[in-house]
Amino acid sequence: MQLRLKELRESKNYLQKDIAEIIGVHKSTYNQWENNNNIPIRRLVELADFYEINTDYLVGLTNMKINRKGKSKLDLKEIAVHLREIRVELNFSLRDIEKAIGINNSRWANYEAGLYIVSTWILVFACKKSGISMDYVLGRSKLKYLKDLY
Repeated sequence: MQLRLKELRESKNYLQKDIAEIIGVHKSTYNQWENNNNIPIRRLVELADFYEINTDYLVGLTNMKINRKGKSKLDLKEIAVHLREIRVELNFSLRDIEKAIGINNSRWANYEAGLYIVSTWILVFACKKSGISMDYVLGRSKLKYLKDLY
């Protein structure tokens, strides 16, 4: 996953400590995210909202930067439906997901049931594999496919 946090931060002339303060995390935590450590999906969306851009651009799924204004509200049930769509479009069983992603199939089943929020790296992998927009999965856009962004 190629997060574009540093590029975005520098384009707005912010320091890491500024962004950390704005979103309410310790500077070292933000520094880890900027160095491609796994950022929680809620924080990723919060940063995308702050920069008013699409998450697909933020995580490097596309080079198309789309302006998005407003605060996103994550709906676990909607995300769950979209995760199932990904699995069905890939023609994957839960066992296939387990093999492709390297996670326990019950974990994916819990994501599809809306019991837990999917982790960022798993969602990026699934979106890249399926060609489905991360913003669509997260309920931030009606455009379903990454190719529709162009």
